[in-house]
Amino acid sequence: MASITLGIEEAACTILESLAQHLPRSVVDYECFNGMHHFFIEQGGARFRVWFPEKALMRKVCADLQPTIHRITAHVLGHSRPLEFKQASSMYAPTTG
Repeated sequence: MASITLGIEEAACTILESLAQHLPRSVVDYECFNGMHHFFIEQGGARFRVWFPEKALMRKVCADLQPTIHRITAHVLGHSRPLEFKQASSMYAPTTG
């Protein structure tokens, strides 16, 4: 089966839908202006913005977009996990006296 070449809007929609699917706990939004396609992702209190110029979305098939989608999701998941605070032993020792 031959891969179907996506239009610019279809490529952007594929990215948006894939991000929403791979990041179910995120709020994913999209805007396009001045030839730039912006994806806004908020997860776990962290905010991310990814953008593509229209030229980067031209003549793509779904398989072309997958590595980029996976890199974005890995980055978001890797940087939005809650911090684990570990209690360090204190170097202060009270004196009795």
